[in-house]
Amino acid sequence: MNSQTLPLDELKHAGSREAPSATSDAGGYTDGGQRRHVNEDSFLVATFQRALGVIDSSDLGEPPAFTSERTRGTLLMVADGMGGHGGGDVASQEAVRAVTDYLVHVLPCASAMSATLSSDARTSMHGVRSKLASALLIGDEAIRMQASAGSGQSQMGTTLTLAVITGFVLYVAHVGDSRCYLFRNGVLQQLTSDHTVANQIARLGGNVSEAAQLNHILWNCLGGGEGTFPQPEVMKHDLEPGDSVLLCTDGLTNELDAATIARELGRPGSCHDVCCALVGLANQHGGHDNITAVLARLPMTPPRAPRPV
Repeated sequence: MNSQTLPLDELKHAGSREAPSATSDAGGYTDGGQRRHVNEDSFLVATFQRALGVIDSSDLGEPPAFTSERTRGTLLMVADGMGGHGGGDVASQEAVRAVTDYLVHVLPCASAMSATLSSDARTSMHGVRSKLASALLIGDEAIRMQASAGSGQSQMGTTLTLAVITGFVLYVAHVGDSRCYLFRNGVLQQLTSDHTVANQIARLGGNVSEAAQLNHILWNCLGGGEGTFPQPEVMKHDLEPGDSVLLCTDGLTNELDAATIARELGRPGSCHDVCCALVGLANQHGGHDNITAVLARLPMTPPRAPRPV
C-alpha cells in the first residue's frame, strides 16, 4: 500500500476524458503521498458499449435501435497493492489488467429490447453480479501466476474495488479496505465494508480497542500468498439523477474524515479536478500512504429511453 504515478499505459485514464455516456463526467487521480517511495496504487476509468454496425440489410422499416443509451456503461476501479516495490505495484497493475480483460469479454449490456420490458427487468441485468465476482477471482489467479513465474514477490497482493454503472444502476465488487461511496444530496454513504481483521473482530462483537492494532491487516484480498482465497463482496444499488460514486484507497480515508470528503464532493469542478483536490488535501494532512480517488457523476436528468426495435 504504497508513490509515483503508475503507467498502466493503455488502460489508465489519469485525467479528464470525454464524458462517459452512462455518467455526465468521470475521472481519477493517484499520487504516491509524502512517505512512500513507490506508488502501489492503480486505477481505471473506462466506458464500455455493445454495438452492432449494419453493413447492408433488406428494408427493415425504421432502423432498429441496435445501439442505445442503455447499452453503454462506465467502469471504475481502484487497487491498493501490498508487498513493496516489485510486489504491491506489480500486484495492483496485474489485477486491474486481468479484471478489465475478463470483463470486456463477458460483461453483459442491457439491449435495446429492454425498452419494452418491465422496469425491474431493465434495472437487473442477469448474471452481472456472478461475473463481477468471477472477475475478482481472475485477478487473484493472475497475481498468483505472476508470483509463481518470478515476476513479483510470492506474498504480493492487492485490494480491488470496482464499480459498474449502467443507466441508473450501480454494481460493486470488492475485496480489501479500499472503499466505494455513494454521494447523494450532500450525504456521503459508505457502501463497502473494510475487510480488515479489526473490523471482522468488531463485527463479531469483539473488543474494538484491542483490535485497533489489527486495523491494517486484511483477511480478504487478491493474492497474498499461500493459504488465502478471496471472498468478493458484490452488491447492486439503484442510483438517482445527480448521484456521485467515489472509489478510493485507504490513503485517502486514513487522512480525511467523511465530512471533509463530502464537502469536497459538493464543490463545482470536473471529476478529475475534484479527485486532485481530495488527493491534495490528503497529502496536506500527512500523506502517509499512496492516495487514489476515482469519481463518476450521474446526469441530473435520466438518459433518453432506448428506441424499441
